[in-house]
Amino acid sequence: MAPQFSKEERNFLMFEYVKRKGGMDFLPGLIQDFQAQFPGTRPPAPKTIRAICKKQVEKGTVLNCNSANSPGDTNSGRRRTTRTDQNKQAVKAVMDWDAPKPTGDPNFSPVSTCRINALNIDKSTWWRLKGDLKYHPYKLKLHCLT
Repeated sequence: MAPQFSKEERNFLMFEYVKRKGGMDFLPGLIQDFQAQFPGTRPPAPKTIRAICKKQVEKGTVLNCNSANSPGDTNSGRRRTTRTDQNKQAVKAVMDWDAPKPTGDPNFSPVSTCRINALNIDKSTWWRLKGDLKYHPYKLKLHCLT
């Protein structure tokens, strides 16, 4: 994988692209000027130049949005938007309500998916939050053997 362009190189590409935009076939000249300005670096592809300018317009930065140097939240990693304190409290309330459930009572469902559907959260999130709250599907009991 080729190394990324530095901040100075990205800024040069963005400013020159905006300055020259509108002319016919201006990208080859921009790439030649880039190589003259920054000798020894790989030439950027036209698609890369357009992507840098698009990022500047949409996000206000030419930096890599997945790095720690970029402003705001990074885009790296999977989002964990359902593991919030509000959902944790909702799962706790359902589990506390369901804890003294009598066996065989038709008013209570023995299937956990009904509880999950009541909160409208994913099954994996439900089990993850249950683990965070230290709820388990059973309680261990000690039996004395005499």
